[in-house]
Amino acid sequence: MTGEYRFKNCRRAEEDCIAGDQLLIVCMKPKDWQLDRITKSHRGKYCIARKNAKAKVLRSYTNVK
Repeated sequence: MTGEYRFKNCRRAEEDCIAGDQLLIVCMKPKDWQLDRITKSHRGKYCIARKNAKAKVLRSYTNVK
């Protein structure tokens, strides 16, 4: 998994967003995962990654018909 830790073309502006089916997040200081309501019947989890935090899309969204 060492190859996935190489990050190129990282954006550093506030409010930049990445999205996909699978993300790799690397940081020095992760916080606890919190439960959040996404829709009325769906829940999701989030956390704040601190200290040199980077994320990379490993798998983009797949369009299933």
